[in-house]
Amino acid sequence: MQRAPVWLTHTPTAPNATALLQCSASAYDDKPPTAAGDGEKVVGDASPVDFLTCSFEDQPTTVMAEKPADIDDEAQDEMAGGVDPSQVSIDWPEDLQGFIVPTQPDLEALAFFEGGPKFKVTICSANIGNKMIRDMDDWVPVCPEHTDLVVLGMQESTYKVKKEDSGSDEEVVSSDEDADSNSETEAEMTGNESEAETPRASAASAASVEEEPMLASLEGQTPRGSRRKSSFSGSGRAPRKSVTESVWQHHTSKLAHQLGGNFVLLEEKKAGQMKLFVYIRIELSEQTGMVTNLVKGSENTGVGHVLANKGGQAISFTLNGTTSFCFVNSHLAAHEGKCDKRNSNIQEIFEGLANTGRFGNKNLDIAQYDHTFWFGDMNYRTALPEISDKKLKHKVVTDWVAEKNYAEIAAHDELGREVREGRILTGFHSAPPNFRPTFKVKRGEGVEYNMKRTPSYCDRVLWHSAPRHENNIICSEFTSCEGFITSDHKPVRAQFAVTPSPVMEIIEHVAPGESIFPQIKFSNLKGRDLHRADGPGFKSDPYVVFLCNPPNLIPEEQRKITTKSITQTLNPDWVDEPFFSLRARNYEELEKGSFTLLIMDRDWAVTGGADDTMGNVTLALRDICKAGDTEEGIFTFEEPVIRYGEKIGTLSGTIEVNTPGPSGVVPFKHSARCSTTVAAGANLGCKCVVM
Repeated sequence: MQRAPVWLTHTPTAPNATALLQCSASAYDDKPPTAAGDGEKVVGDASPVDFLTCSFEDQPTTVMAEKPADIDDEAQDEMAGGVDPSQVSIDWPEDLQGFIVPTQPDLEALAFFEGGPKFKVTICSANIGNKMIRDMDDWVPVCPEHTDLVVLGMQESTYKVKKEDSGSDEEVVSSDEDADSNSETEAEMTGNESEAETPRASAASAASVEEEPMLASLEGQTPRGSRRKSSFSGSGRAPRKSVTESVWQHHTSKLAHQLGGNFVLLEEKKAGQMKLFVYIRIELSEQTGMVTNLVKGSENTGVGHVLANKGGQAISFTLNGTTSFCFVNSHLAAHEGKCDKRNSNIQEIFEGLANTGRFGNKNLDIAQYDHTFWFGDMNYRTALPEISDKKLKHKVVTDWVAEKNYAEIAAHDELGREVREGRILTGFHSAPPNFRPTFKVKRGEGVEYNMKRTPSYCDRVLWHSAPRHENNIICSEFTSCEGFITSDHKPVRAQFAVTPSPVMEIIEHVAPGESIFPQIKFSNLKGRDLHRADGPGFKSDPYVVFLCNPPNLIPEEQRKITTKSITQTLNPDWVDEPFFSLRARNYEELEKGSFTLLIMDRDWAVTGGADDTMGNVTLALRDICKAGDTEEGIFTFEEPVIRYGEKIGTLSGTIEVNTPGPSGVVPFKHSARCSTTVAAGANLGCKCVVM
C-alpha cells in the first residue's frame, strides 16, 4: 500500500513569507509501520524528532522537491495543513530536529494490567476557567480500556457551589453569577486571564442552567493511604462544607463517574485553584507492592510563595518495583511579555519541590525519575516581536489557524524557543501541536478567538526520560479537546505507552573467566562557567559527587566517593581520578545503568550553611561502555550542566573504560590495561576487587 505525499505550507521567518515544506509519508509494502521496540523509537520510517528542539528561525531556505504532477491544486489544498502526525514524517533541514511524532503502539503493547509489556498513561490537563464543569466527555476518556493510569491536572478550578435539596439526592451546583464574579476578581488580583463571559448560545450551554447532580458516591474515593477525617462531627450533624471541599467533592464525583468502576483514586494534591489527581486501574491497585514510594508536594509561586493561584503540584511513585514516575501540574504567570516570569516560575517549582526533601535526592530535581511529565496552563505565547500592532498580530495568527498552518504557529512558540536555548526544562520533549491554539477562546461550542489575546498554545504536556530510559516511552496521542465549552482554554490530552524499566542483575562474584569486576576511572574533570551558588560578587567552592544508578551496582565503600573541592572558582580543574568497580555480568546489564556527576558548592563550617547544588550531568553506561570494544578504552565527554532545568556551564572529562563492550567479547581487555599485570603503559591504574 502506497500513501500519497502530504504537503504543508511553512514560513521560515517573516509572517508574510511563504515556503513549501514537504511532509513525505512513509511508504510500506502490505503492512503498517510498527511501533518502537525496546531500545528504539519508530515514526514510520523516519528518525524520531522533537517539536521543542526544532528551530525555524535564522535558517537557510530548504530546497524542496517539486510538487508531483499527478497531484492537482485542489487535492493539494485538501491535504494541506490538517496533517495526522502519526501518518507522516517531516523532512527537516539536515542540521535540525523536528517533532517527536505520536505513533500507535503495536498490538503487543497493550496496557500492563492486561499482561502486556507496557504501562499506558493518559494525561488530561485543563484550565477550568473558574466555571462549573458541565461535560467532560471530550476531555476525560469515558471508562477507558487498555489504560493503567489516568492523570488529571486542573488550573483555575475554583467556583462557588451551593447545596440544594431535590428529592433524596444531594446536588452541587454552581451559580454562574458567582462564578463570573469570582473570575473577574481573580483576574484583577492574581493575574489570571479568565474574564466574565457569557457562553455563546448552544444546546449544551442552554442545558447548563440545570442543576448538576452528584453523579457518584464519594465512598471509596479517598486516596489510598490517606487519613482524611470524617465529614461528620460527633453530634451526627454534617458541618457546613467549605467552597474548596465542595468543589473537590464535585470534581472527584464527576471523575469517578467518568472513569467508571475500573479506576480508584491513588492520590491527589490540591493547592488553591490548582488540583492534581492520579487514578489507577483497580487491578493494579490491588496487587501487593505494585505502588511504592508514593509522595506528593507543591510549590506556590504567587505572592510571597503563599498565594496558590500559580505554582505547581507533584505526585511521584514507583510502579511494579521497577519504573519511577513523577507528574507535575503547573499554572504559570499570565499575559504576553511575561516570558521571563514564566521561566522564573518553573525554576521556583523545580527548586521548591526539591527543597521539600520528598522527591528523591534533594540535590537533584524531579527530572531524576525514570519518566517525568510536566503539564498545565503554562501560558507561553505565540511570539511575533516584529509585529507591534496587536490587531495585526491577532490577524496573522488567526490566518495561520484558518490555513491549518500549525507548524508556523509552533515555529513562533515561546516555550519551544526557551527550551531550545537551554533556559528551562532542558531535556524535556513534546509532540507537535497539530491542532488549533488552545487560548484564548470564547466560551462555548467551536473555536472563536478573543480579539484581546494572540492565539497561543498555552496548554501543554511535556515529558522527560532519564538517559537510560529515553527509548522506553512512546507518545501515542497529543490532542486538544475542543468539545469542552465552559472555559476560555481548550484542554489537552496526551497518551503514552511506557516499557517498564529493566532491572539490572547485580552479581556478588566476578563473571566466569574473569578475575575482576568491570571498572571505569574518571580523570581530567573540568567545569566551566558554573552556577554562582554563593550569589553575585562571590565565587564557589565546587566538588563532584558520583551517584550511580542503581546504587548497588558499585560496592558500598565507593558510594561516598567525591572529588576535593576547589576554592573560589567557577572554572575548576579537578586532579582527582576516582575509579569504580561495576558489579554486572556483561554489557547487556551495564547498559541499564548510569552515573550522575553532581556538582556541589562547599559551604565551610564557619558559614553554618548546607552545601548548595550547582547542577549535574548524567551519563548513560550504554554510551560509556561502548569504549570497552576499542583498543584505547577511552570515553570523553563535554556536557551542559543542568540546574533545575536550566543549562549553566559545562562539565568535561575522560573515562577510562575496562568493561565488556556491546560486542560481547569476553574476557574483556583487562590484561592489556591493568597496572597489576603490565608495569608500564597501563591507563586504568587497576585496584581490582578480586572476589
